[in-house]
Amino acid sequence: MLTGEVVVGCCARMTILKEEINQAILAIVDISKWKLIVLAILSAAGLGLLKDVEEFEYGYLLLFLAPYVCCYVDLIAHERIANIYLIAKFLRGYAVSENEALMVRDYERYVWHERKSAVWVSHEANARFLSSLVCGAGIPLIAFLVDSYRKVILEMKWILIVPALGVLATVFLYSRLRRQLEGLNSQEK
Repeated sequence: MLTGEVVVGCCARMTILKEEINQAILAIVDISKWKLIVLAILSAAGLGLLKDVEEFEYGYLLLFLAPYVCCYVDLIAHERIANIYLIAKFLRGYAVSENEALMVRDYERYVWHERKSAVWVSHEANARFLSSLVCGAGIPLIAFLVDSYRKVILEMKWILIVPALGVLATVFLYSRLRRQLEGLNSQEK
């Protein structure tokens, strides 16, 4: 049987872990918002749509940064998600005799079993990946809509490697991080 001090300490630690999960979720939402803001600013500046910025000869290079912005922001978000998975893995294997802690552990075990089933799908992760592919490939393609950019790009075809590498980096990142999350989700503890 646990003493009163151990139970109170256990509840305090559980509260800290739950708060850490909540902060990670808020950080993911916040970083996703900034992804949209930065992509909008890059696109507007690259197309010369900002009030004090006129269209300039190398504006397409700003548009070509879009896949790298997506990849960087998604990397930060995935680090937060991996932290949540790590806490959940710890909670699944944590053995205590206190009701709240038992409930949290049982809930994490339930979620773990649901994630293992084919029914559970992370729509948020899929949406983040799809938005990174669409923005990472689509925003640089906007450069072809601007006549002055299209001429320069067609003269230097090798420059198309820049956004293509960013899109490939995003695909590689998602593949690697999906395996990492599966690893964190594969065992009880």
